Amino acid sequence: MDACRGSAILIPIGRTGSIERDCCLAAWQVGSAGMAAGATFFGAGIAFATFLGA
Repeated sequence: MDACRGSAILIPIGRTGSIERDCCLAAWQVGSAGMAAGATFFGAGIAFATFLGA
């Protein structure tokens, strides 16, 4: 959580926990999106190879 701190932006106190949570979950969301994209391209490659008859 320390990577989210240190910005000079003033945040209302009611939103602080939500923003910290979103900041810390961002890495997981990027990783999940990358794995989903990898699976999609892998599936498209298999379909293309099957279409060519390889």
